[in-house]
Amino acid sequence: MAFLKLTEQEAAWEKQMGYQAFPPGNPRRLPAWSSPYHDHDQNGILVTLTMPLDFAGYFFSAFAIDVIGEHSQLD
Repeated sequence: MAFLKLTEQEAAWEKQMGYQAFPPGNPRRLPAWSSPYHDHDQNGILVTLTMPLDFAGYFFSAFAIDVIGEHSQLD
């Protein structure tokens, strides 16, 4: 299986978004949106919503979803 090699900027973004999903990085358990970025297949601009999931008052897991839009003036 081939793995996608991340640029330094992409790796930093992944670390930031992952951290925001877990209690130490997001103690108030609020949803966190990423800044807009290009997807790897160049299909458009993405933003990612990441949020922690609690069950019975305890951190259970994290949820993330990408929202894709058309290319814009960010190019």
